[in-house]
Amino acid sequence: MISSTFFIEVIVSILLLVSYFVFFFIKYRKQPGFLSSLLWGIGGFFVANAIYNVVLIAITSVLGEERLISLIEGSDIAFVILTTFALAVGASFAVIFVSKMQKKRGTFIEGNTEEVTGMAMGAGLITPPFGQSMMINASLMYFVTLFINGFVINQSPTLEELGENFTQEMWNELVASFQAIKFLDVFYLAVITLIMAFSYIILYKLIERVFSDKPTWMKFLVPTMMMWSFLFLASMINVLTVASFVKLILALVLGGLLFYGNKVINDRGVKVDVIDPQ
Repeated sequence: MISSTFFIEVIVSILLLVSYFVFFFIKYRKQPGFLSSLLWGIGGFFVANAIYNVVLIAITSVLGEERLISLIEGSDIAFVILTTFALAVGASFAVIFVSKMQKKRGTFIEGNTEEVTGMAMGAGLITPPFGQSMMINASLMYFVTLFINGFVINQSPTLEELGENFTQEMWNELVASFQAIKFLDVFYLAVITLIMAFSYIILYKLIERVFSDKPTWMKFLVPTMMMWSFLFLASMINVLTVASFVKLILALVLGGLLFYGNKVINDRGVKVDVIDPQ
């Protein structure tokens, strides 16, 4: 039987991720350009994901598929380094591209666009469309699936009820995977996923407020390195062989630093040049 603690964690995790969207919707729904910023952010996610795949393909071409597989299988750190680098490059490219398009079309609203567009762009980590993979592999649907499977397990169904293609071996593996879940394993995944999604908002603000008047190469390179470092640290927490309680504390510390960085950027005020549409 799956304990009630597990279900409480799953429900709290689902509510936490849903609240992320609710918060920004309530805060900005009446602000001008809300829907436009939201749609641009969704488009930005697909751009970021496309660049992410291109970077991984380029890395594979340079290193060679066999050497890359050997490198990844031999080191968790190597896998994290490569994937977070690809994520950071894709995210920075998408922010610069989307913000430029927004300004050209006159849909860039000072003080609003960065948070709404950045939220929608990073929300791809929480609700990845079309089953696209992510670094932590803990989307909103992942938690919903956990809840449903846990509920089914507690009902002790027969193999006939599960379907003709479901074998005893598959059932045993499913039950064993849930029995291996420890206290705070689920909630930690929700927290770290939320923190990584929020980092896209900070990246958008960083590029548009702090580096807006810098040369293009600096506007891209420096934020990318900063985003890469953050995503690397967040992902490395996930591969540590320590209790989830410790991981949760580390994630909250990292999240605290992120929120502090957000405050510092906000204190600078809005400082962007909006291009009037021709």
